[in-house]
Amino acid sequence: ATDAATATPAPAPKGPTLMDLERTFEVIRRQSPNEAEYQALIDEFRRFQNAVEPSQTRLRNQIQGRIDWLEMKLEIAEYQRKLEDMKRTADSQSRDVGTKLAELERQRQYAIVGRLLPSTVYDGTNLPLMYRLQSVTGGMVPRTIGYLKPDPALDLPTKLNQVVGIIGEVKMDPGMTLNMISAQRVDVLQSTDGGPARNP
Repeated sequence: ATDAATATPAPAPKGPTLMDLERTFEVIRRQSPNEAEYQALIDEFRRFQNAVEPSQTRLRNQIQGRIDWLEMKLEIAEYQRKLEDMKRTADSQSRDVGTKLAELERQRQYAIVGRLLPSTVYDGTNLPLMYRLQSVTGGMVPRTIGYLKPDPALDLPTKLNQVVGIIGEVKMDPGMTLNMISAQRVDVLQSTDGGPARNP
């Protein structure tokens, strides 16, 4: 049997450099609003900016420029979501998914429901690996509603791009403005083809 005490832990990802953040910025800049993780990258740029000496005015202004652009895109995406919400309220044919999720919420079985996706920001290279949960209601422009840390017991890679229900706890990360999800169980509610999925 392997002695757990002698096992070598995997090295933790180092903090991102400005070049790392710039590369991620270029990726997100080319993404559509429904997949871009604006808020997560804003948080990481701010974290980096706070570590920069006040005397480095030019660098701090450069970082602030990125934050301002991301915040503008975030505001536009939120505005588009509100418009779509208004349209969806008036369109009874678009309420099928909302009705299904409302039924699940009435059961009080799941702490949160959404589509499980990989994260561009938290990809395990320079920041810890996490998966993101995206809303499945609220119009044509979904939003990121939380992040989950990988756990072999949850088998998250096999559930990517599917609508899942999560039994566990949802808390706001004190160092960020995003929900962190402590999952005890993750059930697939809707497969990638749009049909229902069964869980043991």
